[in-house]
Amino acid sequence: MLANSRMDEVSHIQFNPLFDMSLSRSDLNFEVEERTPKKPKKQWYGRAIVVYLILQTILNLFLLYKVFTVESFSCRSGFEKLIAAHTNLYEEPSKHSLEVLIQNNSQEAKTLRDLVSSLETQVNSVCQLEEIKHDLALLNTTTHSLQVQQSTIPVASVDVRLIPGRFRGRVEVRHNGVWGTICDDSFDNVDGMVICKMLGFSSAITTFTATPGSGKIWLDELRCHGTEEDIFDCPHAGVEFHNCHHMEDAGVHCI
Repeated sequence: MLANSRMDEVSHIQFNPLFDMSLSRSDLNFEVEERTPKKPKKQWYGRAIVVYLILQTILNLFLLYKVFTVESFSCRSGFEKLIAAHTNLYEEPSKHSLEVLIQNNSQEAKTLRDLVSSLETQVNSVCQLEEIKHDLALLNTTTHSLQVQQSTIPVASVDVRLIPGRFRGRVEVRHNGVWGTICDDSFDNVDGMVICKMLGFSSAITTFTATPGSGKIWLDELRCHGTEEDIFDCPHAGVEFHNCHHMEDAGVHCI
């Protein structure tokens, strides 16, 4: 048994690579890893933080100093003003100061009175303007109504007038915009009544030969029935058909 153990040791030694003589020297060379020591990093940022904190502290102290200085100055100025105000209250005003104050008050009162007067004038003007606007609107409405009524009234192509008076005078009629006379041949009270009714009268008192006129002689030989509304509706010789002169112009007296 001892012999077997001895044999195992010998075999182990023979197969151990360390005792393997077949290995070359180059195989036995081990590469040694070169390790260079690392340099420590600079701790500069720590110093920067310290410097920043120191500067911040100095700045805060300076600001506190300025704040307390300004507040003390303000309090002192306010206190001095308050003392001055109380001192002025107990001072007796001078005569000149009172006169100036009274004059200023008088001027302000006058200015206020002028302003009130101006405002009253403006208010009155506004009221008058509103009344004028109302009257103008009413006038426009009335004018429009009259224009509508006028448009519904038929326009007569013949007008009548008495020259020189309103009730009595030479009869003149307008035909196609031209004024002319009527010949007195066969002109009687019935013809005159139609003329008077056209003028708004009720009847004719008498007819006569009037003073001579001028221009056209429109009608002759009238034979009205008294029911006509227009003198040209009466039977006649024809418009501008006549054998007369203006010495025979007809006249009428209306009632």
